[in-house]
Amino acid sequence: MSRNLELKKDQKVIIRYINDRIRYTEDRTIENIDKWTTESTITKVGRKYIEATINGFPEKFDIEYDYVQKVRCGSPDYKIYLSKEEIIEEVKCEELYSDIKNNYFGRYGRNNGKFTLDQLERIMSIINE
Repeated sequence: MSRNLELKKDQKVIIRYINDRIRYTEDRTIENIDKWTTESTITKVGRKYIEATINGFPEKFDIEYDYVQKVRCGSPDYKIYLSKEEIIEEVKCEELYSDIKNNYFGRYGRNNGKFTLDQLERIMSIINE
């Protein structure tokens, strides 16, 4: 699901390092968010791409691909956010999802008897909201 940030030229944004190889830190905790984020300014706004400067170099971000860095090959390194709060919310969601998946479902996504049919139906109704 792509966000619609409606960014404008000269707007301040936060860039999250999403690829560990670009800015490796053992402690990717929320308390150390300044180690794996940086502030930037939007320099160009196009129909398909947004451009921001990172460490003095212009980088393009794909609007249709959730404002993730445009790359020719390999994995993108950066993603644009409006605020650190938005990043914190996303990180907490990722951690909670991972915790639920790893602790309540088996290696291959099986229930392993941890949830009753009624519980799974209620979970599904929440997901479908």
